[in-house]
Amino acid sequence: MTVADGADAVWAALLKSVERSGPSVWMQQFRLASLAESGGGVEAEIAAASADAHRFATEGRISRLAQRLTDLLGRPVKVRVADAPAGGPAQVAPPSRDDPAGKHDTGGLTHQEAMELPLVQDVLDVFPDAAVAGFRRKK
Repeated sequence: MTVADGADAVWAALLKSVERSGPSVWMQQFRLASLAESGGGVEAEIAAASADAHRFATEGRISRLAQRLTDLLGRPVKVRVADAPAGGPAQVAPPSRDDPAGKHDTGGLTHQEAMELPLVQDVLDVFPDAAVAGFRRKK
């Protein structure tokens, strides 16, 4: 697979390849908007299919997506999320009024760190409309 095959063909091949390796429900909320040669690598831009889909584009997922695209294309790929809300590639729930610093009695685990945990990512892949209501670090 190469950049010349086009964004739609590359995205279809990627979705098919991740289908075999585990849940990819969050990826179905996006499309590959552009794919371009850039120096020795490739720049890819994904676009959300709906306004609330950006919440699924966490840093960890974007990093794994970049690695999967790198594996598929055989060249380093940098992924950018089109029209991402301010604050990064993905928005996570803001700290609550009860916890304005975004820290809980979890040994310093923040909401963002909790959202990046593989188990949380897996659950959100399977249940994309789920919301994390709370978390704590297991002792």
